[in-house]
Amino acid sequence: MQTSLLESSIYALNYVAGSWLNGGYDYTRQGNSHPLISPYTVFSTVDSEYLVIGVATDAQFATFTKVLGLEHLASEPRFITNKARCENNAALHKELQSVIGSWRSAELHSIFKAHGVPFSSINSMKQLFAAPEV
Repeated sequence: MQTSLLESSIYALNYVAGSWLNGGYDYTRQGNSHPLISPYTVFSTVDSEYLVIGVATDAQFATFTKVLGLEHLASEPRFITNKARCENNAALHKELQSVIGSWRSAELHSIFKAHGVPFSSINSMKQLFAAPEV
């Protein structure tokens, strides 16, 4: 079996390709963020670890802010819906990073797992190959 790297890359960017093909919208570079979901990006912790957090729904955002002690953000007009969060992504990221940056990575792992907050570590090669089998 063979797989085209070009075709698999286009598939991975289905929303970007679809926006171009269906509406002529050409996305700009996004870095580590997702243009249609916010927050969906990389955050650093106090112990210099990195997490990707991808909160796709308003309900997930309410849970996410609650476990971080930031409940007020879930009712703030700039952040109340995913659309509003995307429009105000830079401000939201700044607010979240200031708090997430004060937590240890292991603490966030435990809390996020317990509450169903979508996240993943960004591992070094050493961490990746030392990880236990799942």
